[in-house]
Amino acid sequence: MDGQWKQRLAQRLSTLNCSLTIADAQGNDILTGRPMAGKALKRCEAFVDWYWMCPEDQTDVSPDVLALADALLSEMIRQSPEAMTVEGAYRQMLTETLDDWQLDEILSRFPISRKLPRHVLAMESAVDWHGAFFETMRAVLPAGETDVMVPMDGHTIAYLMDASAVDDHDDLLEFAYAAQESALSEAGCALRVGLGGCASDAAELHAAYARALRSLALGKRFMPGQSVFDDQRMLMQRFLSELPVALAEKYHELLFNTGTARLFTDELLDTVSLFFEKDLNLSDTARQLYIHRNTLTYRLDKIKKVTGLDLRTFDDAVTFKMLLEMKKCYSQMDARTPKGE
Repeated sequence: MDGQWKQRLAQRLSTLNCSLTIADAQGNDILTGRPMAGKALKRCEAFVDWYWMCPEDQTDVSPDVLALADALLSEMIRQSPEAMTVEGAYRQMLTETLDDWQLDEILSRFPISRKLPRHVLAMESAVDWHGAFFETMRAVLPAGETDVMVPMDGHTIAYLMDASAVDDHDDLLEFAYAAQESALSEAGCALRVGLGGCASDAAELHAAYARALRSLALGKRFMPGQSVFDDQRMLMQRFLSELPVALAEKYHELLFNTGTARLFTDELLDTVSLFFEKDLNLSDTARQLYIHRNTLTYRLDKIKKVTGLDLRTFDDAVTFKMLLEMKKCYSQMDARTPKGE
């Protein structure tokens, strides 16, 4: 970022009715490069590693003023893309659908390979990725030299992994689980990981990241007991998430209604869920539940008697599973699901 651009930014900020400046994650003033004493107000929308700050003795800055400052900064970056950092370049490629000329302009200014195939992962944490946690994870993750970590917001990063370093899909899953183990052991923090597939070209990063975010959103809604979600293996969840709410509710209540409420206790539904996890294997399910096989058979027979569905058969098991999952299509609609591609 050159001095003229900083000067123009300072002039824009001077038009606001308060004293605002921008600091990086280390507390240095972006405009002067000097350490800044003051209070941090919020992150910049355009650069998530930058913070809007004001003097300690200044009265509270209104949200409207901060929104205006964000708009001024975003517009300046749009008009002067030379102000962008390499991290900002990756962030733009991940979050925006760029025209060819826009992508070429970015790639001409930064050492980013267009044709390097990359697996795109979204890692979501309960704690803030910025600062100490980000640096800890950067140090402990088994990252390759060409892998890239990009903070996207306070709780999510995009992890771009060189596809040449991954032997197969199982290898990618192992990396995701290793990242989770590292976060838990080194920082005491749980991670959720969404896999968005491989981008063979920089132009495909946006679509792959959208798929990674979609897998996270669907995983939290449909598979809350899991923590690694693969978009390519979530076709049923993707289908269910796109059903109209009224249709999902209608079909769910064909099976789960006042007439079957006494049958479908939490214990019985937990039994069925484990039975599905064990691929309809009676012996493995009974062993996991510490019950006799005959007891499990009795429970499944009760479901067949009331509903007509024999969960020991594939077709009936699929029908039951679909109708059960439809509850999640309208009971957690606050969890908005990115469409992806």
